[in-house]
Amino acid sequence: MKKFLAALCALCFLVASGVAFAGGDEEDQNKKCPNFKVSVAYADNDLLQHPGPAFLPSPWNGDPNVTFIGTPGPNGEFDAGAIRIDNLSTTDSLTVDGVTVDIGPVLGINVWTPAQTAPGPSLPQIIPPGGTLILTETGNQFDFDTSEIPTSQCTPDGFIPVVHVTVGTSLQQTNNYLDSTQVLNTGGTDVADCPPGSNEGHQWTVVKLEKNKCACHKGEKDESDEGEENGKEDSPPGQ
Repeated sequence: MKKFLAALCALCFLVASGVAFAGGDEEDQNKKCPNFKVSVAYADNDLLQHPGPAFLPSPWNGDPNVTFIGTPGPNGEFDAGAIRIDNLSTTDSLTVDGVTVDIGPVLGINVWTPAQTAPGPSLPQIIPPGGTLILTETGNQFDFDTSEIPTSQCTPDGFIPVVHVTVGTSLQQTNNYLDSTQVLNTGGTDVADCPPGSNEGHQWTVVKLEKNKCACHKGEKDESDEGEENGKEDSPPGQ
């Protein structure tokens, strides 16, 4: 009987330890979940299509702490949607493995692979603490002209763009963000032609997680429901 009780106590100890270890692993996993924000904008300084003024969202290429993946046209012009990922951590770097965009029937738009951006930078990229990654059109001019996806028209198509962002190294997660105010596809119309000569530019606007919570934050409340209003425009740095 004593041996049986000793064995039973040992088993209870192991089970309890296992639960504790499992809880510790989950806690550690949640600590590793990256802390970042996603915004969208539209850049339009193509003065061949309209008389001006030119518009580039702020921040942009050349601003402090910005990693930029994008290539303008031969005259330095951009006519393209743009995606911004801010690493909100002050201590940890953020690895962005991949980004794709869906607009209506056009799925998996991805112009940031090495083949498309060479000899410039491509994904994946590591964003340092407090840094920003900006993605826009690359070597093939107009390859991210999202105002004309799926077609160029003046009647709103109602398509809500979805941005898929995959981050992490050993622990990867893909989050889906809804551009509910249709910044990327300029309201579902080709604004440049409606009426002709219009500027399509739009400042950075925060987009919200499609799901209620990050995949690796089990049981936690969606933080995007609290300070990250969908469709809220960002102020330029310093404001």
